[in-house]
Formats: sequence, structure tokens, C-alpha cells
Amino acid sequence: MFVTRSLSGVSLAAVATALSLASPAQAQTSASSGSASQTPQTAESSPAEAAATGEIVVTATRRNESIQDVPVSITALSEKELEERHITDIKSLALSSPGVIATGEGSFNKPTIRAIQTSQTTSSSGTQRPVAVFLDDLPLTSSSAIIQDVAPYDLNRIEVLRGPQGTLFGSGSLAGLIRYITNKPNPDEFDASADLDLGSTAGGSHRASVGAMLNVPLVQDQLALRVSGFLRDDDGYVDNIGTGVKNANTTKDKVLRASVLWAPDSRFTGSFTFNYASNRVGDSPLYDPVFGVNVYSSPRPWITKVDLYHGNLTLDYDMGWATLTSATTYASSPQKMIDLNIFGAVPTIPLFFGLDSKILTKQQELRLASNSNGRLEWVTGLYYLEQTAKSAVQLYVPTEFVTARNITGAPTNINNGSTISNTLTRTTSTEAAVFGEASYRVTEALKIIAGGRLTNSKYENRALPSLSLPRFYVGAFTGGNIDISAPLTTQADFTTGNELNFTPKLGVQWQPNNDLNIYAVASKGFRRPKANGNSALVNGGRSVIDPNDPVVIPIGADGDSLWNYEVGTKATMLGGRLTANLAAYYITWDDIQIQLIRPSDQATFDGNAGDAEAFGFEAEVVLRPAVGLEIGANLTLQEGKIVTIDAVDAKISGATEGSRLSSPKFKGGAHVRYGWSVNENDFYGRVDFYRAGSFPNTFPNAPGTGKPDPGYSIVPASSEINASMGWSRGRLGAVLYADNLTNSDSIIFVNPPRAASARVGTRRPRTIGIRLSWDYQ
Repeated sequence: MFVTRSLSGVSLAAVATALSLASPAQAQTSASSGSASQTPQTAESSPAEAAATGEIVVTATRRNESIQDVPVSITALSEKELEERHITDIKSLALSSPGVIATGEGSFNKPTIRAIQTSQTTSSSGTQRPVAVFLDDLPLTSSSAIIQDVAPYDLNRIEVLRGPQGTLFGSGSLAGLIRYITNKPNPDEFDASADLDLGSTAGGSHRASVGAMLNVPLVQDQLALRVSGFLRDDDGYVDNIGTGVKNANTTKDKVLRASVLWAPDSRFTGSFTFNYASNRVGDSPLYDPVFGVNVYSSPRPWITKVDLYHGNLTLDYDMGWATLTSATTYASSPQKMIDLNIFGAVPTIPLFFGLDSKILTKQQELRLASNSNGRLEWVTGLYYLEQTAKSAVQLYVPTEFVTARNITGAPTNINNGSTISNTLTRTTSTEAAVFGEASYRVTEALKIIAGGRLTNSKYENRALPSLSLPRFYVGAFTGGNIDISAPLTTQADFTTGNELNFTPKLGVQWQPNNDLNIYAVASKGFRRPKANGNSALVNGGRSVIDPNDPVVIPIGADGDSLWNYEVGTKATMLGGRLTANLAAYYITWDDIQIQLIRPSDQATFDGNAGDAEAFGFEAEVVLRPAVGLEIGANLTLQEGKIVTIDAVDAKISGATEGSRLSSPKFKGGAHVRYGWSVNENDFYGRVDFYRAGSFPNTFPNAPGTGKPDPGYSIVPASSEINASMGWSRGRLGAVLYADNLTNSDSIIFVNPPRAASARVGTRRPRTIGIRLSWDYQ
């Protein structure tokens, strides 16, 4: 139930809000290709033992299990696979995962799983995305419009879980989950490595990255330190003719990670990890087709800065019958966006948009997992998450503009411009839960699975005293000579109140032997509610312009949820030479949480509109017909659409019955890899091909008007071919690679809002480079 704690407040200009930016998990491939084998790992197996067998072990069920034994549709890519496929960001990760596409660019990427996405527009601050992104135990997608695009260096693996994961991972994992899992210190042996990547991109730009890792046993078998660092300095590929800078969208990444692991005996393990990550983008990665491919015009560069300071303390105690785990996480993420040129919002006025926010995350999880391999296996736990975000959304113009028109009263304290409106908010999102999941082996082959999570969530929005200067537009259009001073708005508080949500999961698994796993599962995912701001208070939420407008802005949006019904199989045949993982699913998505627009005054707010359905089929197949030869393919066939929506919701959302969700009906990929040895030299050659079908970037009608949306586009089908050739001998290695071999400039992203000066994104042009590596082991 939504509650208003203060009825004082004045409506803020909604201008800035309307400008929102917008192969298989190869569990049986050879160790030489860096993939996994069928060897199962028990909960007591060490990371070193797992590495020795070449398997990929996942923790999708909060227990250590071989990927082929887990009754979950999952792709897991080992550190070696990430290197061979040259996966450097979410966009390249999505290419390798069936059912997944990346809708966005850089830190504004919004991954989509199983078609559960309404628009390519970037989510507004505070809105949970349908897909959660985790760095170890830290959720990166709960409160921010900007995601830290994690640099995949010194990772143990990346897990992509398809389908809702609400039972074990909580809210926000509505359609699935992406987990970046870092390497932990190894107290058994010394290790060190170094990597250098140099590349040249068509169009005259260059890229470079360097990474290093050091693992030191401080007390043999008991205490270890692991330190790693990574630097990336990439030229861009989009020219800003307004500033005269070529290849302006530079990317600079910094990562520093330090971990300490202490294992004084066989029962207790404690680890502390500190992560620092910094991402800087020098200008827009999007372009304006009016000026040509990868060209746009803005008098100022659009700069994005995202930092992350992240600490985690994990304690494990083996009590024999069960293992008790405590995971404590604290993180701070300052984020800033400067000088987004939104010339299209009001023609002839040079408007700029800025965002300055800081997100603090506190998280505690206490888990107890059974150790026995008997008939009953279980995990249960308690969870608490608190995220506080203080944000300033700013709309401003160059100071020279107001000076030339003798417009006074606009403060000039931000972003080298004169503020005409700012919205200051402090939001707090809390989530407390108790959860559990158990499996019972009815026979040696048949297992029944049941789980649930009871969550109490609360979202609070404090609208701090802010500034709105609507008289600026009067001065701008009438020749100026006007003072536009206005008092600050009154502080107001909003809350969703406490909302309970139960997230169940039921399944059955039949595994007659190590080569066949057949499962069926029904699982629920959800997103927490979100409170709106001052616009819900003015005139009781009704339009001042048109009292007959039926749309009443609510205090907030309810949480939404979906059910996923899935059957799948994981099979190994031909003596281990063929692996086939298949899954079919049907999803019902109810009361969709979405940003809406009131027709009469175009006020934006978060609400709920309509129901959707999605269904599809996913396949991952790997064949090894001869020694050293590997052929793999993945396939996605899917469809998602709105199935129920009333007339009022259709008008304010832009959706209609039958509107497609924002995801392609087809996505596929294939790779061929051949490895061979000469004397003590190991070689491999690899080619990867990807193809995705066309899809709409948003709903067909403009929200709030019921008329066709001029920002609506069909993102065309696109393809990409990547190739690499590698050599290793002892501790040394080298890889020659070519990303986007055909230099495709196919459009892969179209931002629906037309106000921004650049809306279209493509792949990075053909990049040829070399990676050099050294590993002590």
C-alpha cells in the first residue's frame, strides 16, 4: 500500500524526466579450450581441484554443482572462454549467451533475457531492471540509471541464469541474472600473471589494455593474498563534429582488486575482498544518422563517469552436517553524467541534461546449506539489503545564452551552465527476506525441488527542496530582459509502505545417469514497488490543465511479477563428444511496471500497465568429431507481446494489444575451434559467428498521446563475425584476434526519446589486435 507522509510540495518541471536515455556453457569441452568436463565437484572441492579437472562449477543454487547437474537454464563462461571469445563488456557477453541481448551502450546497457523488455530506453533512477547484474554478491542494477560495465579481468567465470531467480537472489532478477564471479586467493601455491592487449580499429583509432595478477601464500595452506589490476584506454569510433573531436567516445577503465583468504583449519574459511572500479566515457557512443554513420554534433562532449568502491567479507564454517555462510557487503558508487545535448526538446534553445548521484549499498546474507549427499539437500537463509541514493537531475543552458538575453535569476553552480531546473531526491530501498530451497531424491534418478522466498520490501522517496524556473522559456522566446528567480520547492516524503511478496519455485528432475538430466520447473520473479515524486501530490495527482483527464498519478508503482514455466534437458552423447542443452519456456508477465506519461500535460511517472506473455526455445550444442576439433552452436527462438491492456493504460503507455516486446524473435551463434600441438607449442584457431533478428525499440504509440511515436523504430537484423588464432608455450601465450571481421555497421540500438542529439548505436568497427600473456604456473 502506498502512503504519503507529507502533503506539502510543489510540482517540478518534468522536462528532465522525459529525457531518460534513453555458445554454450561448454561443460564437456577439452581442457585445452578452457571449458568444463563432466567431473562433478562436491562442496568440499577446492578451486584448485576444479581448475585441474577443467570443469565449470556454478553456484546458481547457492551450492557448488557441475553445470550439467543443475536444473537451471544457464550459460557459464570460464576465464579461458572469456579470453578466447574476447568478451570485454555486456554487449560482447550477450553475443555468447542464448536468449540474451544487450539493449543500450556502455554504462547505459540494459540486458534483456527471454524477451522481457518493453523498451530500449534506459531505466530511470530507482527503477529495477528486468535482469539483475551482480558482481559477486553485490547487485549493480537496483537503484541506478547507470550500470557499472564490469571489466571481465581476473574472473573465475560469468554465469548467465535465464528465467526468474527470485527464490535465491531476490527482487530485480525478474527475467534472469548475470553474475560476475571473481577469483579468490589460493593459499596452496604462488601464482602471477600479466596480460597486454593492443588493437587498431578501422577509422584510425586504437585500443590498449594491460592487466596483472599476483597470488601469494602468506602462510602455506592457510593464508593468502591476491591482488589484481587492470587498465583500459580505448579510442572511440564516433566523431563529434560539434567539438571537432574525431573518435570522441573514448573509454578509460581502471580496476584494482585485493583479496585476503584465511583458512586456519578444514572447517573455517574467511575472505575479505576490496574492489575499486572506474569507468570514464569521453563522449556519446551513439550517433545521428543525419550526419552519417558514427557521426553526431554537439557543442559539448557528453561525458559519463562511474566509480565503484566495494568491500565484501565472507565467512564459512563447516559444521559437518551443514555449512554456515555469512556474506557482508558494503559499496559506494558515485555516478555522473555531464552535458547531454537535448537540442530536440525545445528547438532553438541549447539545453543540456546532467545527472549527479551517489548510491550506498549495505547487504547482509546468512545462509545454511546441507553438506550431505543423501536424499535431502537444502539451503536456507536470511537476507537484508539497504540502498540509499542521493541524486540531482539537472537541466541547464550555457551561461552565455542567458547573458546575451539578459535573463537573470538562474544559478550557475553546476556543469559550467545556468540551471533552469533541478530535481534533488534521496531514495531508500530496503529488502528483508527469509528464503529456502530443498531437493528430495525420491529414487536414485528422480528428484523433487521446492523453494520459496518471503520478502518485505519498502521504497522511500524524499523530494528535497529543488528548483524549477519555468519563466526561463518566456525569456528565451520573448527576447529576454527578465528575472526568472523562483523559490525552492517544499520537501516532501513518499513511501510505498511495507509490501510482502512470496516467490515460490517448484520443480522435478530426472537424472538416470551422469549423461542425462531432464527437468521441469515453475518459478516466480518479481520487482519491488517504486514511489513517485511531487507530481503525485499536486491537485491530488490529477491534471491541472485538463481536470477530465482520467489519468491520476499514483503515489507510486506497484511491483510486478512473472511466472516462468520451463522444461529442459542436458545431455552428453557419443562418449562425451556431443553435448546438447535444450530448454523450452512459457512466461506470463503481470501488471508490468513501466514509465508512463499523462496525456494532458505530458507529466511522467512510474506506474503499471498491461500484461504480457513470452514463449521460446533455447539450444546449446557442442560437437567434438575429432581430436582438437570443436563445433558449437546456440539458438534462440522466442516471441513476447502484450496480451491484455485497457484503453487508458494503452494511451499512457503507448502499448496496444499485440505489441511486441523489445527483443528479436531469432538469435543464433556458431563457432568452430581447432587446436593442435607441435613439439611443446600449442596452437588454436577459432571463428565465431552471431546473428540476431529485428525487433522494435519501444511500443508503437507515443506515451500519453495515443498517436504513432516518432521515436518508434525497428532495430534491423544484424550479424557479427569474430576470429582469433592463439599460441602458447609454457608460461607464454599470444593471440591474434579480429573483432567484427566484416566491419559491419549494422544498427543494434535506437534510443526511443528523440530529444537527445544522438540516438543510434552500432558495433565497434573492425578491430584487429594482439594479446600477449605470461602466467607463472
